Amino acid sequence: FFSALSVLFTSPSASHAIQSQAESGVKSPLGQEAFSLSSLFRAIGHALKASQRSEDGTSVPPRADSDFLWFVAKSMPRAKPELSSAEVMQVVDHLLASRLSKHAGAGSPEEAEQLLIGVLAAQESLSRADWDMVISKASQHGFWRLASWLHERHGEYGKALDCRLQDAELSDGIFE
Repeated sequence: FFSALSVLFTSPSASHAIQSQAESGVKSPLGQEAFSLSSLFRAIGHALKASQRSEDGTSVPPRADSDFLWFVAKSMPRAKPELSSAEVMQVVDHLLASRLSKHAGAGSPEEAEQLLIGVLAAQESLSRADWDMVISKASQHGFWRLASWLHERHGEYGKALDCRLQDAELSDGIFE
């Protein structure tokens, strides 16, 4: 389900169609604000939370939380939602754990690493301590490209090079 919704955020034509609706002032059928990727993103999150609290006997599939976190990661670069640092860290922790995950909906570690770079590039709300924690966790999980990117973002080029040397594929690119 969330994979299908992700297309709205990752497909250029779908996201352009939604953005053009917002620019023309079309009101969201989901509330009073203008229809946009951001309002759609918030509505999807609210709908999942409401369904998890539902007392009508219906249940959310067991992997819904996991699938939703992957959806968040895929849609963040375009939707640009305002997430708390705790929410961002939840996405980060979940995707970093993808290297250990066996469930069918989980993406590959390479996909997780690329998505994490997109998630973190869209974030301004993280403190330096949060950034340092992400670097530490990325290194512990072997996400060297992510750790290198984070070090480069903070001007720590020596540490970025150290991370690149830890990854066989990245280190081959250095010496070619």
